[in-house]
Amino acid sequence: MKSIRVILATMLSVGAVTSVVGCQTVDGTASAPSNQVSAYRAEQSSIAAVRSRAQAIALCEQAIPSMASMVREYNAFIKALNKTQSYAKVRGLDTKAREQLALGANEIRPKVTDDLPADLADSVREFLSAGASLNNLIGAKQSAQLNSVAAVWTRERQATIDLCARYIPAASTTPRSTPRKVPTSSKTAPSTSISRPSTSVPAAPS
Repeated sequence: MKSIRVILATMLSVGAVTSVVGCQTVDGTASAPSNQVSAYRAEQSSIAAVRSRAQAIALCEQAIPSMASMVREYNAFIKALNKTQSYAKVRGLDTKAREQLALGANEIRPKVTDDLPADLADSVREFLSAGASLNNLIGAKQSAQLNSVAAVWTRERQATIDLCARYIPAASTTPRSTPRKVPTSSKTAPSTSISRPSTSVPAAPS
């Protein structure tokens, strides 16, 4: 019995050695040649640049006409407010202005993607934020702050247009008009043009 155990133990020992010996390492390294890595990175950077430019063009092609519509309705509302000095007498133009501000924002916002150039994305977000503030003021039937908020909205709008000129040259020819102002009066405190002092509410640039 003892000899049988010795033989079995020897066989198991040999099997274990054979099993270990059968596991071999693989030659080579885990790094890729540096020239291939550089080429790949350059290719990816080029692809990202093309994609970023395409997104910028898509946003600007949407934003510029949307902005023009927003300004047009805002100016129509301000013109009526300056004339009547009363929200109740503008015949729903305040509502139309708010609707267009919201519609324009909804048309532009989906174009703000992760691939958009950072400076353009930031500019558009500032414009949309200022537009939301302007919309809220109109909704609250406030006049005292319309001029100052409209001035910010106009500034951010022009900043976006200036950035768009990098991607759409025609954008640089867009008129730098400004929103009408609400005239300063004892009733509503509206003004005429943001570009120069006036006693009426400025209209937004078209």
